[in-house]
Amino acid sequence: AGVRTERFNLDMTPTTARYVKVLLRNRKACPPWHGGAGGKAWVFTDEIVIE
Repeated sequence: AGVRTERFNLDMTPTTARYVKVLLRNRKACPPWHGGAGGKAWVFTDEIVIE
């Protein structure tokens, strides 16, 4: 399947926070071009950077 990297940037008003909640939703099933086509889709994340 290979490695896929996506970068998302969100500009917000500066604020102070103790926690950050991140919600991710998968596709439910792997698309036709994927090696696991029709199978259960997963979402994995390695890094979340907050500056």
